Amino acid sequence: HKYLELAREVLEGAGYDVETADTWLGAIRVLPTQPDLALVDLHMASMQGDKLSQILKKNHPSMKVCLVSSDDVSVIKGLSEKLKLDGYISKSFPPTTALRRVARVLEGKKD
Repeated sequence: HKYLELAREVLEGAGYDVETADTWLGAIRVLPTQPDLALVDLHMASMQGDKLSQILKKNHPSMKVCLVSSDDVSVIKGLSEKLKLDGYISKSFPPTTALRRVARVLEGKKD
């Protein structure tokens, strides 16, 4: 949950409205707020992030979805492309890089 709190601080500090959830059920509960972007951790205890990402994209096609993981960048990028997601963020990226990636995804730009 450490990364979740750090991401929240960084994104809120940059002026984004942020809702967080640490389980897939919590993520589903946030959906009525109609977020523009979902940052989905690839490795969650209750459901893998790739599965949740697919559910989100299927049921909320206008929502942007990015995978987040500490896995090797090439693995995250490849999975993101395979699932036709909007992007990916490595937990090893510095906060400034993560913010740039969020902004690019929200602008509709792919990496």
